[in-house]
Amino acid sequence: MVVCFLYIKMVKQFIKRLITLNIIFVSIMTLYRIIFISYYSNWSELLQYLKDLIQVFVLGARYDCAILAYINLLVALLFIILWFIGNQKLFIKFVKSLKYYYTIFLGFIITLLCIDFGFFTYFGNHINYMIFEAFNNRISYLWHISKNEHSLFFILFLGLIICLFFVFFLSKYILEKNIDNYTLYNGVCKKIIGSLIFLLIILCLTLNIMHIDRNNLEKYFSFSRYNCFFTLFIINNNLFDLVSLSKDYIEEQNWIKNFEYQNDTKKAFADFLDKNEKEIPENRPEETLLKTTQYNQEIEKIKPNVVLVVVESLGTDLLCYNSEKFNIMGEIKKHFDEDIVFYNCLYSYASSQISVDNMLLNFIKPPKTNSAFFNHSFSYFYYKCFTFCTNVYRRNNYHTYNLSKKLLYMSDKLFDTVRIVNYNDELICNDVFNALEEDNNKPKFIFCATITNHHPFNIPKDYKSPNLEVPHKLEGLEYRHFLSYEYTCQKIGEFLTRLKNSKYADNTIVAIVGDHRERLPEFDDNIISYKSVPFYLYVPNKLKPAKEKINTTRIVSHFDIIPTLYELSLSSVPYYSIGTSVFDENYQNAISSSYSDAIIINGNDMCTYDINLDKINSYKLKRQNDKLVQYEKTETTNKHNKMVKQYKAAIVISQYLMKEAKKQN
Repeated sequence: MVVCFLYIKMVKQFIKRLITLNIIFVSIMTLYRIIFISYYSNWSELLQYLKDLIQVFVLGARYDCAILAYINLLVALLFIILWFIGNQKLFIKFVKSLKYYYTIFLGFIITLLCIDFGFFTYFGNHINYMIFEAFNNRISYLWHISKNEHSLFFILFLGLIICLFFVFFLSKYILEKNIDNYTLYNGVCKKIIGSLIFLLIILCLTLNIMHIDRNNLEKYFSFSRYNCFFTLFIINNNLFDLVSLSKDYIEEQNWIKNFEYQNDTKKAFADFLDKNEKEIPENRPEETLLKTTQYNQEIEKIKPNVVLVVVESLGTDLLCYNSEKFNIMGEIKKHFDEDIVFYNCLYSYASSQISVDNMLLNFIKPPKTNSAFFNHSFSYFYYKCFTFCTNVYRRNNYHTYNLSKKLLYMSDKLFDTVRIVNYNDELICNDVFNALEEDNNKPKFIFCATITNHHPFNIPKDYKSPNLEVPHKLEGLEYRHFLSYEYTCQKIGEFLTRLKNSKYADNTIVAIVGDHRERLPEFDDNIISYKSVPFYLYVPNKLKPAKEKINTTRIVSHFDIIPTLYELSLSSVPYYSIGTSVFDENYQNAISSSYSDAIIINGNDMCTYDINLDKINSYKLKRQNDKLVQYEKTETTNKHNKMVKQYKAAIVISQYLMKEAKKQN
């Protein structure tokens, strides 16, 4: 009772005001969550789960309190020190300085929330490694993003300024009102007890989120999948994400060591290839990845052009809903019906840059790939790796082109012709056709990346968009996503029609693939569906593989695209690759990797692997048709364990190859 009395008496002055101020800070961050939900979701749907919604805000407030506890730790320590010193004037100066302290730190958090709000508009996700683009000389591109959302950008900026002034004057008013009445109590016992209670409060706030299962937040709720997916986004305080990202950005992950292959890289090659370690060369184990395309007389005669079009956010999950009334495929549908399409091509990463890296290098960039060593901006030596596709084509007398948006920056030295494009897909397709028509007496390898189906969805004003009747399951999602998706499919379809009616129909191979799925909340329970993009191939009749080799029900991945193009366009040419041609009878694992986990599929077996938890979930596939694949959970078998082992080995090999490329540079 005596301790409680002393504590209550003490908080009537400084601590009482400090607690009041921090309650207001928590309220500001809760208000942000309310605004976030109001802007991006539908309250009428969420209020059906009122109990869960309250839980969302409670968990969110707990995260906010933990952040505020860290901020207040320094305040608490200085307060305790000054309390023991007992200098009234020094203590008052300390109190007056707090309005600047809180404005700086709360200003940083509020700024982060404003950035996150805009980030979600653009990427459909919270802050991720892309935030470090500002440090990689691409801030102009981020500015391009912001200026195309004039009203939102202005509102966020105005809101930030208002919040900063509010925090400053609120801190000043609450902490400095009647400041001369503050009394520093004497008595060592009072000071010790008061200090311990104050620090205990800070400690409890800091540790209050420790027992929350962050990897399985769904268990706290009964939301539908869509609403659960969305609301789980807003629980965590983004400062935790930024700290984690910054740590990984600075630190280099040594996967050779993490996966226990240190001083034994040969074993990684042996595990990946399912060979005896004695079969792996000692000095150049990468030679085991060397393959040679089959001799093909028609290829020798035609020397075909190769066009690889990476389409922004062309996901299979949305494509599955195409119908006469919801015709989002437009002109491209007839070509998908006529030619070869692998609808279940696992995209390698939910990022344009990393997906393209994986494709053109045809190996796996490791998890937590935003670390300094693996960040795509560190040096062009990355692309000098001998597995990089233009090295193979240039060695075989191809003229190589890179027609891509700024986001997909690559060194000019890697392509013979580089044109940075930031305009709509129709003009990009025209650029591809113009490149084909350039007379340089060489076959051409043309890489291009479309951009319209990406925020801010700059569809030309003169384009007449069809009236799309949105299926019930997709209601509530942004309509402009559907319009931009349809526009992209229409213009690429028109490009294919033009090509097939031109002189290039018989000597040009066209590959079209999405970089990742549409940036929408997951509206489907099917893991494969929302991790897949269509992989389309137009191959002239004389170059087409035998029908028995074409199995479009097969699940493939980004890593297999370049090896497939090699086999279709090059005759008796050696190349290095972790991936496999999709027409290879001995096709192995299809892989979709992400920041900390992966999906691995081999035949009718699938497993998901969480790297942080070292956890495997295993499934058995049940194919319905080319587009839809169902699955059911099953016991983990030796085959699943082997698939994960090969995935780990592939990551180790990829890191090894990149380091070897660095040595040779």
